Amino acid sequence: LGLFICRSILELHGGKIRVESKMGSGSTFTFELPVEKL
Repeated sequence: LGLFICRSILELHGGKIRVESKMGSGSTFTFELPVEKL
């Protein structure tokens, strides 16, 4: 449920989440958000 909520929030802001899993090493989660100049 937690990752579903994170993904939903990121997508609302134009971002995305990725996960890479390796047997015996665990998982790596990557979050991407667009940057706007102020």
